[in-house]
Amino acid sequence: PMAPEPPASRLVPEQMAGYLQTILLAAAQQALDLLQVDASQVYTLGEQRRFVLRAGVPTESLAAPEGVASISSGLLRRALEHNEVFTVEDLAAEELTPDEAAWVDAGYRGFAAIALSPPLERPIGVLALLRRTPWRLDRRDAVRLEDLAAEAVTALRAHSLASRVAEVAVLQERLNLAREIHDGLASDLAAVVALFKYYEQRRERDPDDAGQLLPQLRSMTEEILAGARNILQSLRPKTIRSEGLLASLLKLVDQFGRVNLVETNVNIRGEENAIPAEQKEVIFQVLRESLSNVRKHSRARNLWVVLDLSSAPWVMTVRDDGRGFDVRRVAEDPRKVGSYGLVGMRERAELMGGTLEIVSQTLEGTVVTLIGPAERAE
Repeated sequence: PMAPEPPASRLVPEQMAGYLQTILLAAAQQALDLLQVDASQVYTLGEQRRFVLRAGVPTESLAAPEGVASISSGLLRRALEHNEVFTVEDLAAEELTPDEAAWVDAGYRGFAAIALSPPLERPIGVLALLRRTPWRLDRRDAVRLEDLAAEAVTALRAHSLASRVAEVAVLQERLNLAREIHDGLASDLAAVVALFKYYEQRRERDPDDAGQLLPQLRSMTEEILAGARNILQSLRPKTIRSEGLLASLLKLVDQFGRVNLVETNVNIRGEENAIPAEQKEVIFQVLRESLSNVRKHSRARNLWVVLDLSSAPWVMTVRDDGRGFDVRRVAEDPRKVGSYGLVGMRERAELMGGTLEIVSQTLEGTVVTLIGPAERAE
């Protein structure tokens, strides 16, 4: 009889910042493929968060190593201090920490590791590889591992640079907006105030002559209102203006799921045509903030988004299976424990005449419900 095929490699991530997790998981997967190892792991510095890539065993099995949550001692520490690939031909012949001894108990013998260290910067972590047989790493495989680590570090640096460029772009956009408000709206409002004061003075002396200023005041006020609307329109997400609300939401959720390794499910009912532009913007912004909170705080593996535009009022729910939080504690002192952007979302909902409801308990996930205005704007 034919031997059964080995189970496929599986990712077992601990929640980390999305781009960091994605890049390092890719490096771990490449190490499995290029060097034909049985387990590939990345241990990170900082908050000691890590993820494990298991090869050839089910995720429920304890055959893959679980230990060494910290790299402050043992083989991983020695690998961190090396400027090149660090290897151990046979773990059974080494003096190991209790966590590292668990590798041997799980059947692993060969070990190789390399620090993920950007030039002249603090190391990011260590990429560690394990084989079930003693392993003398040859020069070709050592070069492959060095190249792989260098590629991962380069990708992280490129993303970091792109993030900084994006931050500068946001700052520049804010400066442009401030300049536009100062040179446009503020100046025009100052002119209206001055003209209105002149109107009040003229009204006491010559009411008929003063009355002729009212059409000019009205015209200037209408122009200012139009200018304010143009600024608000420019601030709305371009994807909503060019692609529509539903396509924008689907793209946003899909990108979130792929980058953060979260399973997503989207259910949309009804048409967006009857929803005013201002309400579409609130829907998009609340969803974006909710996804940001899931990425930063939730550690969720699954996310469900339901948008029902066929009901009156319309309703959107965003639910995750993450670790949740104490809603009452956040409400009592958002500055102390972190508001998770809830204040801003509630303000957006209230300004459009709707409501925002949050239901969450520690370790039981979170549900954010956005409810539109009771009466739809015509």
